Amino acid sequence: MKRNNRNRKQTLLAGALAGAIGIVAAGCSLPNSNENTSISADETGVITETVVESVGEDSFTEDELKQYIEQEIADYTDSGGGKVSLTKCTVANRTAETVMTYATCDDYAKFNNVTCFLGTIQAAEDAGYDVSQSFVDKKGAAADAEIISERAKEWKIFICEEPVQVRLPDKILYATDNVTITGRLTATVNTVLDTPVATPAAASSDSSVSSAGETQTESVKASSASSAGGSGTAAVSQAAEGGTDSRQINPYATVSDYYAYIIYK
Repeated sequence: MKRNNRNRKQTLLAGALAGAIGIVAAGCSLPNSNENTSISADETGVITETVVESVGEDSFTEDELKQYIEQEIADYTDSGGGKVSLTKCTVANRTAETVMTYATCDDYAKFNNVTCFLGTIQAAEDAGYDVSQSFVDKKGAAADAEIISERAKEWKIFICEEPVQVRLPDKILYATDNVTITGRLTATVNTVLDTPVATPAAASSDSSVSSAGETQTESVKASSASSAGGSGTAAVSQAAEGGTDSRQINPYATVSDYYAYIIYK
């Protein structure tokens, strides 16, 4: 699997700046922390994303940013993508704010070139995600893996690879330890690893086990959920056939170092 070099969210402001001024956006602050990006999902699976970002005094106008994003949406739609809408775009007082809606989590993943999954725990496992993680509740108490397994077809899970504020449509039960559950419906995804280092196939052996008890093959399987919504079969096959993986498989890292998992009802 090729690690995302840069997701589309990180290029929207940079692209608007380059298009408006004709230069590379050197030094321009970009969305890369959970302080300026939030994602919410409703009961039907519609994703709403809000990004608030500081920009230079004369970086670009509101119309220029809006035009650039709308062109990105048009390109995505023309290439066969689903429904994506820009519902708010403002540039004022050196702050740019955009609100975008995505018909599905798959559209969010594809448009932004990131891994994102929303569905039942069983569906996530079927899509290639390793859901056998160590989960904790809001108070830090360990979840019962057997109960999670029993409710796999009932309980839902949100998976992402970005530091972001998350709001889900029903009560959050458990999350991996790189997530802080902040309320009944809200959570904060903290820093996740991003090491774009070319490595040879890491799925060729089942015998190399990390200190966390996870084989490197399992790491590749878990990280193979593609940025196009989470189907990881092709990526695993590529690694097994001797392809390269742009993310180094760290034998001391667990799956949750690369992805955040949030279980809700």
